[in-house]
Amino acid sequence: MTRVIATGFSIFLSCALSAQAVDGIFLFHPNYYDEGYCTRVVDNGNIYITGRTDVRRVYNFLTLGLLPDGSFNPGFSGDGILVTNLAKNSGSFSYSCLVQPDGKIVSGGGAGGDFAVMRLNTDGSMDRTFNKSGSVKTDLGGSEYIQGMALQYDNKLLAAGNTSDHAFAITRYTTNGKLDTAFGSSGVVKTLYPELQYGVECWRVAPYLDGFVVGGFGYSPYERYQVLARYYANGSL
Repeated sequence: MTRVIATGFSIFLSCALSAQAVDGIFLFHPNYYDEGYCTRVVDNGNIYITGRTDVRRVYNFLTLGLLPDGSFNPGFSGDGILVTNLAKNSGSFSYSCLVQPDGKIVSGGGAGGDFAVMRLNTDGSMDRTFNKSGSVKTDLGGSEYIQGMALQYDNKLLAAGNTSDHAFAITRYTTNGKLDTAFGSSGVVKTLYPELQYGVECWRVAPYLDGFVVGGFGYSPYERYQVLARYYANGSL
């Protein structure tokens, strides 16, 4: 049976699950603003959802761990729910996620206006081998957030997103959560498109041959364009 899984602003799963998720629908809505942006299913059928949740009017990273039948996974953070504040009072959120081959869960988004990446062990605990804390924030000089992530073949992490100067922004992290200084300028690449007066918006990044590609949209006063950029492994176009 083919399973189709979708997440929405008030987090839900619509899929072919057992009776524990009534009519195949899983609902999660403990707070007024709970938004799911990324869903991943691993080989054993477990499901992870990442997004954001409102805690006292401040957004936090939200990660849900579900069993194949749609129930919360007690082996993940004790009750299947993990709320993480990566920016104290300024808010944080996850727009992208992936599961590494070793089962660790990586989510990326924004925290306090910076790129933010968090890596969890399979039990929902912070992976302290990743930047010694389980998370890393990268300030690109303005207000920015991650929209897409991908693992390279060497397991280095590519994170691509948007900036306040409307550029494609890509960072690359080593397996221990540090910026890869062999990539771009100290681990960061920014690409501006001056011919598009309203800039570009990044949506996805993916490895490709000896480098990677980034896709999104570009905007002029009267048109919207699809934009695709191909980079070499060192971050150059």
